[in-house]
Amino acid sequence: MKFVLDACVAVSALRPREPYFEITRPRIKRVLTARDAPTVPAIFEAEVIASLTKHEVTYRTRRPTSTRCYRSAPSRRYGKLAAETGLKAADAIYAQLAVRLDTKLLTVDEQLLRLTPDGRAQRP
Repeated sequence: MKFVLDACVAVSALRPREPYFEITRPRIKRVLTARDAPTVPAIFEAEVIASLTKHEVTYRTRRPTSTRCYRSAPSRRYGKLAAETGLKAADAIYAQLAVRLDTKLLTVDEQLLRLTPDGRAQRP
């Protein structure tokens, strides 16, 4: 399945007390075992690490070989999307990547679910 993975899905899968832990954990297991091959923007790893260290969660850095990191997201595209939809800049990067790749965005972020164009955002 082709999709863009939001960092909040990875973070939620690492925290058993998160409200979406039960639905995110199986998805991340599929990514870690290379059964799913998501695309992530360049900010993905920084967002995950920042969130985990903010909440004092221990983690191991392990990038699955099946994950593709997309590093070309011109700011004018996601900036325009942020202005048009009200998304935060970082969230607009994920949404714009899904639009550009013509795929779904998997997220548990309520704002992304509500504001991402064309119904592209969905829960894992």
